[in-house]
Amino acid sequence: LHPDRVVSGGRITLENAAQFHFFKNFPIETYVRLMMKTACVIGNSSASIREGAYVGVPAVNIGTRQRGRQRGNNVIDVSADQHQIRGAIERALSPDFRRTLEARCENPYQGDGNVSDRIAQILKTVPITEDLLKKQIAY
Repeated sequence: LHPDRVVSGGRITLENAAQFHFFKNFPIETYVRLMMKTACVIGNSSASIREGAYVGVPAVNIGTRQRGRQRGNNVIDVSADQHQIRGAIERALSPDFRRTLEARCENPYQGDGNVSDRIAQILKTVPITEDLLKKQIAY
Protein backbone atom coordinates (compact mmCIF):
# COMPACT_ATOMS: atom_id res chain seq x y z
CA LEU A 1 0.00 0.00 0.00
CA HIS A 2 1.26 3.47 -0.78
CA PRO A 3 2.02 5.56 2.36
CA ASP A 4 1.06 8.92 0.79
CA ARG A 5 -2.48 7.89 -0.04
CA VAL A 6 -5.27 8.29 2.49
CA VAL A 7 -8.13 5.85 2.57
CA SER A 8 -11.44 7.63 2.94
CA GLY A 9 -13.16 6.47 6.11
CA GLY A 10 -10.28 4.10 6.85
CA ARG A 11 -11.65 1.43 4.48
CA ILE A 12 -10.68 0.12 1.08
CA THR A 13 -13.78 0.13 -1.11
CA LEU A 14 -14.54 -0.40 -4.76
CA GLU A 15 -14.51 3.38 -5.20
CA ASN A 16 -11.01 3.93 -3.78
CA ALA A 17 -9.40 0.55 -4.53
CA ALA A 18 -7.60 1.98 -7.58
CA GLN A 19 -5.40 3.96 -5.15
CA PHE A 20 -3.84 0.74 -3.89
CA HIS A 21 -1.64 -1.99 -5.25
CA PHE A 22 -1.80 -5.39 -3.62
CA PHE A 23 0.97 -7.96 -3.93
CA LYS A 24 0.97 -11.50 -2.62
CA ASN A 25 4.72 -11.57 -2.02
CA PHE A 26 8.07 -10.12 -3.07
CA PRO A 27 11.66 -11.34 -3.13
CA ILE A 28 13.18 -10.27 0.19
CA GLU A 29 15.52 -7.74 -1.46
CA THR A 30 12.57 -5.98 -3.09
CA TYR A 31 10.54 -6.11 0.11
CA VAL A 32 13.30 -4.51 2.18
CA ARG A 33 13.86 -1.75 -0.42
CA LEU A 34 10.14 -0.99 -0.40
CA MET A 35 10.03 -1.13 3.39
CA MET A 36 12.78 1.50 3.55
CA LYS A 37 10.43 3.90 1.75
CA THR A 38 7.34 3.28 3.90
CA ALA A 39 6.09 5.40 6.74
CA CYS A 40 4.85 2.38 8.69
CA VAL A 41 4.23 -1.35 8.21
CA ILE A 42 0.90 -2.68 9.46
CA GLY A 43 -0.08 -6.33 9.80
CA ASN A 44 1.00 -9.54 11.49
CA SER A 45 3.98 -10.56 9.37
CA SER A 46 7.28 -11.54 10.94
CA ALA A 47 9.00 -9.46 8.24
CA SER A 48 7.69 -6.24 9.77
CA ILE A 49 9.35 -7.29 13.03
CA ARG A 50 12.63 -8.70 11.66
CA GLU A 51 13.38 -6.55 8.64
CA GLY A 52 11.50 -3.58 10.11
CA ALA A 53 13.99 -3.47 12.97
CA TYR A 54 16.86 -3.72 10.50
CA VAL A 55 15.72 -0.71 8.45
CA GLY A 56 14.23 1.20 11.40
CA VAL A 57 10.67 1.46 10.09
CA PRO A 58 7.77 1.56 12.57
CA ALA A 59 5.68 -1.63 12.63
CA VAL A 60 2.17 -2.02 13.99
CA ASN A 61 1.87 -5.72 14.81
CA ILE A 62 -1.76 -6.84 14.99
CA GLY A 63 -2.83 -9.87 16.99
CA THR A 64 -0.97 -12.76 18.57
CA ARG A 65 0.57 -14.50 15.55
CA GLN A 66 4.06 -13.21 16.41
CA ARG A 67 3.75 -13.86 20.17
CA GLY A 68 7.11 -14.89 21.61
CA ARG A 69 9.16 -13.44 18.75
CA GLN A 70 11.90 -11.02 19.74
CA ARG A 71 11.16 -7.46 18.67
CA GLY A 72 12.82 -4.09 18.61
CA ASN A 73 11.46 -0.77 19.81
CA ASN A 74 10.07 -0.15 16.32
CA VAL A 75 7.18 -2.57 17.02
CA ILE A 76 3.87 -1.51 18.54
CA ASP A 77 1.75 -4.53 19.49
CA VAL A 78 -2.04 -4.25 19.41
CA SER A 79 -5.02 -6.56 19.38
CA ALA A 80 -7.32 -6.76 16.38
CA ASP A 81 -9.32 -3.77 17.58
CA GLN A 82 -9.79 -0.85 15.18
CA HIS A 83 -9.34 1.78 17.92
CA GLN A 84 -6.09 0.20 19.11
CA ILE A 85 -4.86 -0.14 15.53
CA ARG A 86 -5.69 3.48 14.71
CA GLY A 87 -3.96 4.67 17.90
CA ALA A 88 -0.88 2.58 17.15
CA ILE A 89 -0.67 3.94 13.60
CA GLU A 90 -0.95 7.51 14.91
CA ARG A 91 1.81 6.78 17.45
CA ALA A 92 4.02 5.11 14.81
CA LEU A 93 3.68 8.13 12.52
CA SER A 94 4.25 10.67 15.29
CA PRO A 95 7.42 12.78 15.14
CA ASP A 96 8.40 11.70 18.67
CA PHE A 97 8.26 7.98 17.84
CA ARG A 98 10.17 8.49 14.60
CA ARG A 99 12.85 10.53 16.41
CA THR A 100 13.25 7.68 18.91
CA LEU A 101 13.88 5.23 16.07
CA GLU A 102 16.23 7.60 14.27
CA ALA A 103 18.23 8.01 17.47
CA ARG A 104 18.36 4.28 18.20
CA CYS A 105 16.27 1.53 16.68
CA GLU A 106 16.87 -1.59 18.75
CA ASN A 107 17.42 -4.63 16.56
CA PRO A 108 17.45 -7.92 18.46
CA TYR A 109 18.43 -9.72 15.24
CA GLN A 110 21.65 -7.77 14.68
CA GLY A 111 24.54 -9.74 16.07
CA ASP A 112 28.20 -8.98 16.49
CA GLY A 113 29.21 -10.24 13.04
CA ASN A 114 30.67 -13.50 14.35
CA VAL A 115 27.65 -15.78 14.35
CA SER A 116 28.83 -17.88 11.39
CA ASP A 117 32.09 -18.66 13.21
CA ARG A 118 30.16 -19.73 16.33
CA ILE A 119 27.81 -21.93 14.27
CA ALA A 120 30.78 -23.55 12.50
CA GLN A 121 32.45 -24.31 15.84
CA ILE A 122 29.29 -25.93 17.19
CA LEU A 123 28.77 -27.95 14.00
CA LYS A 124 32.32 -29.30 14.26
CA THR A 125 31.33 -30.99 17.54
CA VAL A 126 28.08 -32.56 16.30
CA PRO A 127 28.48 -36.23 15.45
CA ILE A 128 27.04 -37.09 12.02
CA THR A 129 24.83 -40.09 12.65
CA GLU A 130 22.18 -41.88 10.61
CA ASP A 131 19.46 -40.37 12.83
CA LEU A 132 20.67 -36.88 12.03
CA LEU A 133 20.53 -37.54 8.30
CA LYS A 134 16.93 -38.85 8.34
CA LYS A 135 14.39 -36.10 7.97
CA GLN A 136 11.30 -36.62 10.07
CA ILE A 137 8.19 -34.49 9.56
CA ALA A 138 7.08 -33.39 13.02
CA TYR A 139 3.51 -32.29 12.28
